[in-house]
Amino acid sequence: MKISIILPAYNEESRLPHCLDALLSYLPSQDFDYEVIVSADGCTDGTERVAAEYAASDPHVRIVSFPERLGKGGGILNAARSASGDVLIITDVDLATPPEMIEPALAELQKGADIVYGSRNLPDSKILVQPPFHRKILGKAFNLLFRLLFGIDLHDTQCGFKAIRRGVLEALIDDLSVMGFAFDVDLAVKAVRHGYRIVEMPVTWSHVEGSTVRASKQVLEMGKDLLKLWFEDWRS
Repeated sequence: MKISIILPAYNEESRLPHCLDALLSYLPSQDFDYEVIVSADGCTDGTERVAAEYAASDPHVRIVSFPERLGKGGGILNAARSASGDVLIITDVDLATPPEMIEPALAELQKGADIVYGSRNLPDSKILVQPPFHRKILGKAFNLLFRLLFGIDLHDTQCGFKAIRRGVLEALIDDLSVMGFAFDVDLAVKAVRHGYRIVEMPVTWSHVEGSTVRASKQVLEMGKDLLKLWFEDWRS
């Protein structure tokens, strides 16, 4: 089995070296083949240069870039189209969810899941560093609204860690319409409506400072996309 680890990256020059060092320390000891794809999404800093340096020294690392900002979902799909793994692991550059979560996610896929959503909100989830209070409240409110609007029993759509069979994403890719931060919601709704099985898995997680995205902009964009998806789902 081969896995493709996708790192959506927007101006992550400062955090990318730690992320790649951690992954390239963990992965060689595992019993699967792998590739690490840095998806540089309209970056204006040195993200592409850093990724290219790692790719030059390690054949497991590749960079996929796009000159203009696609958004989180767009960056993920841009990388997924070139992935060669049987399983795609999506994780944030900050590695708020550590690489060790890859093994239990693969175990869930082997037991029959089509997609695994990492969750910070399950009884067995371990939050080592709490997020700011306002982010915690906004996150819980967003996930409650998601369950009310779509009737899907997921308690944390926005955790940055996910695993998906490549064939499942290929089957859904033309139906996915949200390229921003609510991509995770779009993926969940379309997967469930097409009969795929999503398993929510508790993760170990730590809040990490240093995001280049403003929370206010993120909330407004996600709210707009959530309502768009609800209207689309209601009409279908």
